[in-house]
Amino acid sequence: IGVLLNAFFEISAQRDDIDLHIVGQGPMYPQIQRLCGPRVSAPGWLQGDELRHAYAQADIFAFPSITETFGNVVLEAMSCGLPVVVMNGGGAREVPRDGVDGFIARGREDFTVCLQRLVDDPELRQAMGSNARASALTRTWEREFDRLVLLYKECALAHSPRAPTLPPAMHRLRSLTRAIGQVALPRHLGI
Repeated sequence: IGVLLNAFFEISAQRDDIDLHIVGQGPMYPQIQRLCGPRVSAPGWLQGDELRHAYAQADIFAFPSITETFGNVVLEAMSCGLPVVVMNGGGAREVPRDGVDGFIARGREDFTVCLQRLVDDPELRQAMGSNARASALTRTWEREFDRLVLLYKECALAHSPRAPTLPPAMHRLRSLTRAIGQVALPRHLGI
């Protein structure tokens, strides 16, 4: 949350036409509520129509977590046509294609730079949002499980006597297995 707040305050110091809406409720919620004012809101936990409305009102979805195992909210945002900015840590980085339907930031400063690019360039925002929607529509249970099975097969082959080194799939397997149970288009959004 600190990364997100720092990025917002840095960008908003140069512009007065952006707002920050923090949806969700975690341990920092009381501190975040104290920051609320005309340009920052924190409605807390939303679901159903309220959550759909929050996505529909947004232009960009920023998710700075480096510990999230998958980041289903990233896929939800993409399915709503929002370009996303995520950190290069945790499972959320597995969802967007960097530079196509969002950005994968390589650190705190890069997170701000990526957000700034999307804020400053409406055409880029529109193109990435369209790409995000198209990408999200391809995510199905069957496709994700097929990917998982393929990764398991690659890992099994790596342990055969003929395989001297581990394939790159072994490194991707950890974040994908954490995502099982969370990978699906968000039907509750009515999309």
